[in-house]
Amino acid sequence: MTILTKLLSPGSRPTPARVQRAGISTTPNTYQAIADAVGSLRQYQDIPLRLQRQWITAFMAIMVLVSIVAGLYLNVTSRTAIAGREIQHLQRLITDNQRTNADLETQIAMLLSSDSLEARAVAAGYVPLQNPDLDYLVVAGYYPQQGINMVSSPASSNDISMSPEYSESLFSWLTRQVEAASLPLAQDH
Repeated sequence: MTILTKLLSPGSRPTPARVQRAGISTTPNTYQAIADAVGSLRQYQDIPLRLQRQWITAFMAIMVLVSIVAGLYLNVTSRTAIAGREIQHLQRLITDNQRTNADLETQIAMLLSSDSLEARAVAAGYVPLQNPDLDYLVVAGYYPQQGINMVSSPASSNDISMSPEYSESLFSWLTRQVEAASLPLAQDH
């Protein structure tokens, strides 16, 4: 135990009688003065500890906030990187599918070329058709399809002229309507 804790603990306080220690005579008043001085000294010693605790608490709070922000940043960054990799993978698949489609179209074009079709027809036993071998058959009522005519017919002059219903003015129409409405009344009398 230190001297300060001995002085401050209630069980170690001397009785009000005079106590002689190491050549210092202490009376209850002097002891009280020393205890108060030590207590106030201890109070002032606590102030730096409080400040240290406040600084440590503030520092730890800042570190926690920084680590949370860093964690969120890493989370967003990793998700972005994963999404970027998936996009690259999908683009690679699209490119591979486009190449496969182009290869298949090339194979179809080669199989449907006239030289290839002729070679396969000859291999199957077909012979080229000659003019004397042709027979024409006439079917009554059959009219072959006509080609598409892309030329538009010129507009007729009748289409452009205005109908007489639309050449009447509003005033003349109102006059005609009033006259038509008044005719049945005149016939009743």
